[in-house]
Amino acid sequence: MAAETFKKNSREIDLISHLIADAEARRYAALREFERYQTSLPAHAQSEVILDAEYTEARSPKRRKRA
Repeated sequence: MAAETFKKNSREIDLISHLIADAEARRYAALREFERYQTSLPAHAQSEVILDAEYTEARSPKRRKRA
């Protein structure tokens, strides 16, 4: 009886198995990317260069008088 049920539903079971495997692969890839991002943060923060700069304020345009 169990073998008969398995045979009837083997296509669905196989599909579910593939969906689970795909989801696990995406999860592991996301975890790898997150770990890579976390480990690169301290190195990236130390590599930032602070520049000293000067600026001048822009003048606002003069308005024309209406006649």
